[in-house]
Order: sequence, then structure tokens, then C-alpha cells
Amino acid sequence: MTMRDAFQRVPLIIVCLLTQWFNCSSAKNLDYVRVPVLDNIYKEEFLLQKFLMGSRLLCGTKCTELYNQCMSYAWNRDTGGCLLYTEKIHGIPTSFRTEKNWEHYNLRECSADLTNGRIDVSDAFLSGTSLNGSCDAGFIAVSGQIIASCDREYNTNISDQCRFLLKDVAVGKLAEQSSTYTTDIAGNAVDGDRSTDIVTGTCSHTDNGDVTPWWRVDLQNVYYIVTVRILNRGMDMYAQDMSHRLKDVTISTGVTSSTMSHVCGFFAGPGTLSQLVTIPCPPYTIGRFVQISIVSEFLTLCEVDVFVVAV
Repeated sequence: MTMRDAFQRVPLIIVCLLTQWFNCSSAKNLDYVRVPVLDNIYKEEFLLQKFLMGSRLLCGTKCTELYNQCMSYAWNRDTGGCLLYTEKIHGIPTSFRTEKNWEHYNLRECSADLTNGRIDVSDAFLSGTSLNGSCDAGFIAVSGQIIASCDREYNTNISDQCRFLLKDVAVGKLAEQSSTYTTDIAGNAVDGDRSTDIVTGTCSHTDNGDVTPWWRVDLQNVYYIVTVRILNRGMDMYAQDMSHRLKDVTISTGVTSSTMSHVCGFFAGPGTLSQLVTIPCPPYTIGRFVQISIVSEFLTLCEVDVFVVAV
């Protein structure tokens, strides 16, 4: 800090004590960065207000006072002219004139870059603040949310990353079930055929007398399990509606087939004809195996979709 800047703080303190329009606490929390490329340039683009100020600090104070509107300012060392702008300026504007002793300053903010997503920067990203983020289509945050925070040194800290969402990883994988009715094997639920007429042989079906039936697929890799979808049976060719049997469903995951300890979710039911039941898993649900179970006879699954993120 120069001797001149030190003396310029005196009127700033007096203004704080004697006026109501200046928020002193806000002044301590905001910082500005000089834009040397705009030195000796006079411009009125994005002009918010103009004043005559005795020092650059007082000019910056006015910008601080209007921090939700003012994103940059310019001050002239000779005339005391103070211009407040609604936009940050990063280069020479399209309309300007050369005029000596102008200095330009942008409100200092954290960067708001998020790979495969975006940060909501409708408000200034100032030190000590946090903003919400979101992922682009086809990407997801395993934690379920993106929060970006700006620390005192203007470093951006992001709570999670946007990862590629893998779809239909269960198709073609090895599946098994607690019992099988005739030829309605477990693999029918991951064959990629979305027909819901069980008579055509495209759905899995457990056997008579199996009162605690389950179905399980091996994804062949450990993933973060994001969502499990169940395609319920529809009306068959004999006009029979048995869709209500899909009820009291539990979705579990596990790293091994003998440790299905993570509960993804539940579906109370009863199901309806050709209903696509979507069950989101809690954040960081991990597993290689996905199991579907009920507590009554006849577990029928026409297709099971599993959406995951690589670990």
C-alpha cells in the first residue's frame, strides 16, 4: 500500500461513521482487480451511475454499496470522476475514447467452471459465498448435488463432479432367480426385449410355492448404482391382468452375491399394466449385484434397467 492510499483511507472511515448509505462490513468483504489493458480509456458502456469522488477507494466504496448491481468501476486520478458499471470489463470496449489517468477495476470473484455442468452465477461469486450447480444431460453427481464455494483466497471448491451416466448396463448380463416357472428364466428380464406379454416368453417368472422370491443380476463390475427401473407385465394374449402382483418390492445391492446389504429403495405397489417403476438409489449406493425381492408369490419382471456411474 502506498502512502497516498493510506491517507485515502481516512475519508473512507469518516464516511463510514457519518453516513447511512455505506455498508462498512460489505467493504471488507469485497475486492477488486485492476484491468491494466483499459488504462487511459474513457468509456460509458454498461454505465450504472457516475460521481465525482476524492479517491479511488471511495469510488470502489460506491461500487461495493451497489454490489448486487455494480460489477466494475473506473476512477480518474486527475478529475476524480467515478464510473460504475453493471458488467465486468475484460478488454477494450467497442466504443471508447483515449483520456489520461483512468483506472479500471473488476469485482474479484471465484471462477465458476464445472466440467460437464454449470454453476448458477446469477449472483456474484464472492469470497465466502456458495452457489448451486447442475450437471449436463447424460451426467450426474453421485452425491446428488453440486455446491461450489469461494474461499477467502478466491479458490473455488466444488463438492462433487459431474460423471457420465451409464445406461442399461444390465442388458445381457448373467441373471438368476430363486425359482423358475416353466421357461420364464431370469435372463428374460435383461434380454433387451421390452414386450410385456409374458406368454410370448420375454419376462422372468418365479415358480408356484415360492413365497419369498428374488431375482438378481451380476453387473460384472462394481459401480455406484444410481437408478433401477422395473418394467411390469402387461395384458397377455389371454386378456389376463396379473400386474397387481408387483408389490412390496425391495431393491438391494451388494459387492458380492452373499452380501446384499445396501438397500436402494422400495416399491409398495400394487403395480399396473406395463408400468415402468423407477426407483432412485441413495447417494453413493455401491454394488456389483442388484437384487429384487418381494414377500409374496410370483415375482414377474419383463425388463430391468440399471443406471450406474463408474467408481
